[in-house]
Amino acid sequence: VLPDPDGSLSDFAVSRDGTKLLGAECKNMKSHESYAPVWDITDYDNPKETMRYTQYAARMFACDIHPDSIRAVVSGHSGTHVFDMNTEEKLFSIPRGCFWVQFLELSNAIAYADGDAAYVCDLDTGEDIVRLVGHSDEVTGGALVRNETEMYTSSEDGTIRLYHLDEEDCMYTFFNHRAQQYTRVSASPCGEKVAAGNKNGMLYVLKSGNYQ
Repeated sequence: VLPDPDGSLSDFAVSRDGTKLLGAECKNMKSHESYAPVWDITDYDNPKETMRYTQYAARMFACDIHPDSIRAVVSGHSGTHVFDMNTEEKLFSIPRGCFWVQFLELSNAIAYADGDAAYVCDLDTGEDIVRLVGHSDEVTGGALVRNETEMYTSSEDGTIRLYHLDEEDCMYTFFNHRAQQYTRVSASPCGEKVAAGNKNGMLYVLKSGNYQ
């Protein structure tokens, strides 16, 4: 539980080994005091906070834990930071990002949203290697599928898009006249089943088929 009523938990992630829980805090009046807490959840009945990443100093909206259960990433109004959950050391940062971020498993990279586009950034070089455009409003979520060769994105423009990463092209756009301002998207690893929620309180479950 976050101790300050000014803060809210905007996102969270659980490590692959099931021992750590990472939170992203979004403070309203004291945004510079926002932090990312890490809890040891080995004992589910008695979770313990083990560290706080305090170097972000701005509202956070997204977070993720690397499959190694050591590195973590947060994103929001101060860009995107990768840090070590054992030492709190900042390992990498870029001044971009906001509502969604995720580690890639098959390469040393992160995927993130910034404005009306989604990107993949190489953590070794700090360079964006993929840029996905086409949305007309904020990208709010993403889901990597088919061995990280494709990505679904959600946006406040009321659409879900499916992109091919290598070619950076949009293969399919889903639109429903009742759906407005999507806030998140998730998909099965094969990419055939997709779930997306929006600000209307609706949850859409889609069957995408095969667009390869």
